[in-house]
Amino acid sequence: MPKIKSILLDKEGFTVTVRQAQSKIQTLRKAKARDTELFELNGGNLDLLQLYQFIEQTKKWNGTSKCK
Repeated sequence: MPKIKSILLDKEGFTVTVRQAQSKIQTLRKAKARDTELFELNGGNLDLLQLYQFIEQTKKWNGTSKCK
């Protein structure tokens, strides 16, 4: 079974890779660490939750414990 490298299309129709999703998660974590209140007001937790789900689902599709 081939590994899935592109997971979804964003609003503009561009593909999002596992690596890009992981990068976004790191960016959101840093933003949350800097200013938790602003992060909450901007819906950051929802974005972070969706990205976590996205990565976990990809791991299942790829049959791996780590995303590459």
